Amino acid sequence: ERAGLTHILLCSTDGILLACDGDRAECEELAAYARFIARGEGFALDPRRLAGVTVNRFRVGREDLLMLLRGDGDAPQVAPVLMAAIVPGTPVNRALGWKPLRVVGLVSYGLYLFHWPVYRYVDQSTSLSGLPFLALALGATAVLTVASYRWLEQPLRHGVRPRGHNPVLLAVPAVVLLVGLTLAVSANPPPPVIDFDTAASMDLAPAPAPTTAPAVGGDQAATPIPEPYFAFFGDSTAMMTQFGFNDYAVANGGMYLTGGETEMGCGIGRGGDRRQGPGGAIIGSVPEECNDWDVTWAEALAVNRPNAVVVQTGPWDVIDRRLEGSSEWTHLGEPAYDEYLLGELLAATDLLSSQGAVVIWISPPPIGRGENDEDPVTAKGAEGEEARWIRRAEHIDEVAAQRPDTVEVVDLGTWIESTGEDARLRPDGIHFSVETAYEVADRFLAAALVEAYESHLTGS
Repeated sequence: ERAGLTHILLCSTDGILLACDGDRAECEELAAYARFIARGEGFALDPRRLAGVTVNRFRVGREDLLMLLRGDGDAPQVAPVLMAAIVPGTPVNRALGWKPLRVVGLVSYGLYLFHWPVYRYVDQSTSLSGLPFLALALGATAVLTVASYRWLEQPLRHGVRPRGHNPVLLAVPAVVLLVGLTLAVSANPPPPVIDFDTAASMDLAPAPAPTTAPAVGGDQAATPIPEPYFAFFGDSTAMMTQFGFNDYAVANGGMYLTGGETEMGCGIGRGGDRRQGPGGAIIGSVPEECNDWDVTWAEALAVNRPNAVVVQTGPWDVIDRRLEGSSEWTHLGEPAYDEYLLGELLAATDLLSSQGAVVIWISPPPIGRGENDEDPVTAKGAEGEEARWIRRAEHIDEVAAQRPDTVEVVDLGTWIESTGEDARLRPDGIHFSVETAYEVADRFLAAALVEAYESHLTGS
């Protein structure tokens, strides 16, 4: 059906034929759309008036027609652009026929083939960034691409045998060069900006068995405050934060880090679906491993017996959600989702405090611009909206207000903002790097966590 419609709409500007079984207004509307495709004339489609048409002997229903013309759901609306690009004389066709773009099309294979090893080699071999890096990488890619097009691709395409040279002997050096470049940049790849593998494989420093913390308001003179045994719970942001905290604890003493539970890609809110990224393009159900924290966290508490637990999560509870039993997408700031998420945060708090530990919630900063200076909403989507993160901080404060006997809050977001160094401390706008995680612990977080733990026990 769609093929038949596409064929008709791509006819010449004088030969668009329509067989329409709707009323006159519907038929005229479809014809106007066809003229818009062919000639670039102004047109506005009213989907309420377009019930269905019969085109080239194919019956096309209203929904199928709109899917083709406008895209379906979150899918890009590419069909009209493709049509306009193909039909001669349309503005899109003329724009794509610009000579520099045609030249790029001719050498596109070489650009595709060479750009990755060249970019990786320049990245590893120089300290350039920004425009100087781009100029060098593009220039080297262009040289290799033109050489390949002139002396390798064109002779092969046209069956021309190079004079005085064996084509096999010419091909071998080219292949060796390409393989050599690929191996050179792959043998010792630079570490990722955020090294999750290193953080996940962290070895905890051995520590003596923790002692029981005194009850809040008890006789502190008779029962000294025991050293804190921290355990981190949350997602990948907690994983990276605890990596630096562990190194700091080993180097400075006065605190220990015992095993908690951090799971990449998991927030506190369980069940349902979630969507993220610009335009909400990435959609999927909450993974099963994210839905059983009531089991895995309880096991970690029973085995490791921390007397202070730290909870930190990033964007996973800030992105759009579709709750179980609902067909509507919602997010922080909307009453139904606010009520649901607050209930999840309270349930997590009650579990983490069930063995007598102090629960310290980290109030996180909003998504930052990162080292690439990208607008958070443009780069990450709706989860980059600052208003959602403000509401997230309010939720954490509400948890502390409802559980004053077990909860403290450390405001990491305000401290990061005060430094003016967010882009360096969180290169991707969300996580600390392996290096900056230690720096954050040294400059602020370790002392803040110890102070929260001790002040809670002393009631000060």
